[in-house]
Amino acid sequence: MLSSSADSLQEKWSQEAIILARDSVQMSGGMVLVDAYKPITKHLVAGIINNVKNKLMDFVLDLKASKIPLDSEKLESRSKNQIRNLFNVHIYGDHNIVASGEKVIQSSQKVTKNDIKSLLNYFKNLEVHPEDIALLEKAVVADGKTEKGQLGKRIKEWVGNMISKASSGIWEVALDVAPKLIMEALKNYYGW
Repeated sequence: MLSSSADSLQEKWSQEAIILARDSVQMSGGMVLVDAYKPITKHLVAGIINNVKNKLMDFVLDLKASKIPLDSEKLESRSKNQIRNLFNVHIYGDHNIVASGEKVIQSSQKVTKNDIKSLLNYFKNLEVHPEDIALLEKAVVADGKTEKGQLGKRIKEWVGNMISKASSGIWEVALDVAPKLIMEALKNYYGW
């Protein structure tokens, strides 16, 4: 795919999606939408390949560092569990939220619906700065009840600020994980 001469690749829309879009797309001269596609740039494909390569390389290096004997035909169950855990850490299995780096934070703490204390403790355990936790508490109180799936103005500002801190390294959580951690906690708090 990367070696093709085209600058971008394309993913064709399903016929069902095209039929649904016909009513919304206004075309001149009595024309009708019959085909559509989503462009996929080569950079996106290269990024996916690079990401897979890096995760696999990290997994293999950690596997080597663990000194688990891989050449034996019968691995002990303990060794299999170690390998499985290493794999989950690096390959990010389904519904796992994992961050890698010098400080790995893993939290299985639950946030209870409408329990602000559980929400604040959740972020405290993720090593969010106390000032940011205080700002979160003020934002939750100021915004009050929200519609399902809608964050209040102050909560949105707080989320944006925390994602910015994750991207700059101030909050030591990986940028691709930070939004998931934040939104999962807020969804549980609001009961969505």
